[in-house]
Amino acid sequence: ATAETFAHYLEDAFKRSVAPESVAAVIAEPVLGEGGFVIPPREYFKLLQNICRKHGILFIADEVQSGFARTGKWFASEHFGIEPDLITMAKSLGGGMPIAAVTGRADIMDAPGVGSLGGTYCGHPASCAAALAAIETIEKNGLLARSTAIGKHFEQR
Repeated sequence: ATAETFAHYLEDAFKRSVAPESVAAVIAEPVLGEGGFVIPPREYFKLLQNICRKHGILFIADEVQSGFARTGKWFASEHFGIEPDLITMAKSLGGGMPIAAVTGRADIMDAPGVGSLGGTYCGHPASCAAALAAIETIEKNGLLARSTAIGKHFEQR
């Protein structure tokens, strides 16, 4: 199916199944991980983001598997020319240590009160040090460019 077919289907779902004003957010993986590493057509996420914005729905990119230099960019979302409202990340963020994070638009990130967000992995010093080391390693060793080169090699095969 084309990206336009998907957009039509989503708009139709809003007319038939669920009112868009009752949808808080749409969460999607830029590269489908557990479904076979499926990369959608380039225009797919631009259309999805436009539909979300049209209806006041937040668009969240789940970059847990595709983020942090795995696609030649810091986030796979960048390949689609989109700017998600929020981005979730984990896995390669911590270089194997248990850590997860979310980033996004300032108005959303500033909404929760200080100290109101928490969880079992929040702020562990060893995991935070691992995340910083992972970021420094990616930058120091040019891993974004290396990932891009390896990706081009596989695309040619």
